[in-house]
Amino acid sequence: MSLQHAKEKTVLEVIKKVEENDRRTQSIDLSGSSVFREKSVKLSASLADALSRNTRLTALDLSNCSIGDVSAKQLSAALADNATLFELNLSYNKLGRQGLMDIAKALSTNVGLKSVSLASHRVDSSVAHAYVQMFYTNVTLLTLTWDVNLPAFNLKLTEMINRNNEINRLLLEGKDYRPKLPLEMKDDPPELVERLVPEMGDEEFGMELGGAGTTLWCSVSGRWELGTLKGSQKKGMAAAKLVVEVEGEEHLVEQKDVTRFEPSHAQDLPNMVAMHNLHEAPLLYLLQRRLKNGSIYTWAGDVLLSLNPYGPLPELYNLSRWQEDNSAKKREAAVPPHVYAIARRAYSQLREKVGMAEAERAAAHALLRVCGIGGRPDEALRVAFALRQDGLEPDRACFSAYTNGKASARKTRAAPRRAARRAALRGRWGRRKTATRRRPRAARRSQS
Repeated sequence: MSLQHAKEKTVLEVIKKVEENDRRTQSIDLSGSSVFREKSVKLSASLADALSRNTRLTALDLSNCSIGDVSAKQLSAALADNATLFELNLSYNKLGRQGLMDIAKALSTNVGLKSVSLASHRVDSSVAHAYVQMFYTNVTLLTLTWDVNLPAFNLKLTEMINRNNEINRLLLEGKDYRPKLPLEMKDDPPELVERLVPEMGDEEFGMELGGAGTTLWCSVSGRWELGTLKGSQKKGMAAAKLVVEVEGEEHLVEQKDVTRFEPSHAQDLPNMVAMHNLHEAPLLYLLQRRLKNGSIYTWAGDVLLSLNPYGPLPELYNLSRWQEDNSAKKREAAVPPHVYAIARRAYSQLREKVGMAEAERAAAHALLRVCGIGGRPDEALRVAFALRQDGLEPDRACFSAYTNGKASARKTRAAPRRAARRAALRGRWGRRKTATRRRPRAARRSQS
């Protein structure tokens, strides 16, 4: 399950399931989790404690989670004795030399991990040497992904990884793998057991979404719909699919095209970040529902989303009504989504930087100039008088904008008449020139 946009409460609930050894929690995707990046040390400690008790989790993605050396040491203590994890992704974190060496020390005694990713981390000769020493006692790690450019160690590490893959091949074929073991382990060879990534049975497939009768979002013919989970179905060697009922009709849906329905998905939220389980389906449903209700604006954090209504909305830009709605919701600290809110935020930030009087003067002057240049001098004059009533004194440049606007408006109204007059003059002089045009000189000479 992906927890990239999950809140802290949801992440802690998933870690609790890992600690309780929940059979439906076999993989966790925390890549890019904003919550984990903010509280990596605290959550890493909780996750490490849960891993030490878990025997079902097979894949853990902690890429881009701001994991540092302290968090790496906490996770290493759990990885040293864990025998159920198959995949671990620690790419794009903040692991230093000590953190990478702690991971190597844990892998030296780990017998479960088959794939480890440490991409984007700086690997020096001391770290590479630690991983070479790790492979002397680890014969189960098959893939190690990282960025290393040390010719003295590249060949040795490649040989050891190939050795482990050969041992795994012999083990799966039921052949003797002991001749391939490193010299340090031949005196006391370990008893390796064939390990395959477990697949959930049909009765457990899709159970992380809930039991039968659970309401969920599913993609049917490229469109997200609300449906009810009925169970799962598997035919032959094909992957199992979920049986979802949508409006009385059953559909077979892949698990990647399904997500859980949360009660917040049915609420009319002016800010979509307040929604639990952020997903494409509920976000599109929220925008569609608000558009039908005449609300074309929606907050996405500090960003204002706007939809084209393809029709008139008379009360949309009623400033007095927006001010009333804003004052009514002021106690809730929720500003209604609107372009007026963006303008007010910009003005407030300008006032904080340059002061109240200077900000009001700059805003008033900009408004008057826009009204004058845009050919709306009457609007500019109305704004100027309104500003005077509020105690502000528009400068001469603002009234010159009004005068220029008047002049440009007169020119705009007179332009068609001037164009018609010029066209008539061109036509009259053209006819006169055609009537009095002299014959060519050669024609006059022949006639004489």
